[in-house]
Amino acid sequence: MSWYLQGLKKYAVFEGRATRQEYWMYVLFNSIAAIVFMIADAVLGTAANGMPFGMLTAVYLVGTILPSLAVLVRRLHDTNRSGWWVLISLVPFGGLVLLVFAVQDSEAGVNQYGPNPKIVIAPGYPQPTQAMAQVAGAAMGQPQPYYPQPPQAMPPPPPAMSPAPAQQYPPPVPSPSIGFAPTPPPQYPAQPIASPAPPPYQPQAVMPPAPAPPAPVAATSPHKFCANCGTPLAAGAHFCANCGAVA
Repeated sequence: MSWYLQGLKKYAVFEGRATRQEYWMYVLFNSIAAIVFMIADAVLGTAANGMPFGMLTAVYLVGTILPSLAVLVRRLHDTNRSGWWVLISLVPFGGLVLLVFAVQDSEAGVNQYGPNPKIVIAPGYPQPTQAMAQVAGAAMGQPQPYYPQPPQAMPPPPPAMSPAPAQQYPPPVPSPSIGFAPTPPPQYPAQPIASPAPPPYQPQAVMPPAPAPPAPVAATSPHKFCANCGTPLAAGAHFCANCGAVA
């Protein structure tokens, strides 16, 4: 119903575009309204003799000729066709040609009659280029000059932060004590000195074992000696001839 009321509000607006939904919803409710007026003529007895409609229907149809023609022209604009195509209905089978044009989908994007009505543009956002050119007075459908934007300079990087110097603290002052020696400051062990790395391992030459000394040869002398004076004893003697000791 809102499409029908919108068509009546645009009573003589022949500019712009109208979608298929807007056009056919207007045609639907317009036909329903005409049928309602025909029924009213039949009930009230205002129908003409031999005619399906009467005075009320005729007044309604005459009053809606201009908005019906305007919505058809906008529907032709939506398919990127001129509104003068409505004159083709004056020739035989011209109404079928208009019917084919009316069932076609909207042309995508912006054409010479305005932006696509299916694209909803939120308020505050820029309109398409062709629509802006129309507002400025330029011809629709003509390519607009392109003005490149100068490159924007990048902001300089922030200066590097220098490290803060180490704060020097004075040595602690020993507090005076009564009858006790001042406490010496704590002594921290010095950092261990890193020992030098050991030299790389070098294999030692293996020395052959020294030869074993020869075993002592037992004395094979046939003589015996005196245990007291060391004088050689005669073979078979039991007493030393020198000292007289028992052998």
